[in-house]
Amino acid sequence: MIASVLRLSNEDCRAERIVDAYGLHRAVYSLFPPLEGEARDFLFADKGSENNSRRILILSKRKPLDPKYGTIESKNVPDNFLDFKFYGFETIVNPTKREKTSGRIVAIRSKALLVPWFE
Repeated sequence: MIASVLRLSNEDCRAERIVDAYGLHRAVYSLFPPLEGEARDFLFADKGSENNSRRILILSKRKPLDPKYGTIESKNVPDNFLDFKFYGFETIVNPTKREKTSGRIVAIRSKALLVPWFE
């Protein structure tokens, strides 16, 4: 497995036309051309904007292409990484609800909730 960090400045985001979740999706997917007959072999998480840049974490089976905009740093994940008994992690979900009047599914916007994990 390969862990990568894609860093995009505000200028990179404008050049890449990242204005919503679909724009970000399009930018990340462009780093992994589809393989015929193969399922998607990567996951990504947008860590948001900080100090005029955006950070996207990517875990993949193959090395991503060099981005047209921004920079990417990749490192191999050691084979023994999953040999530990416990791990700390963060879960990212995209909660939605159905509007009663229109029947549309809309995103629920709120602050992130951190829940401590105890054994």
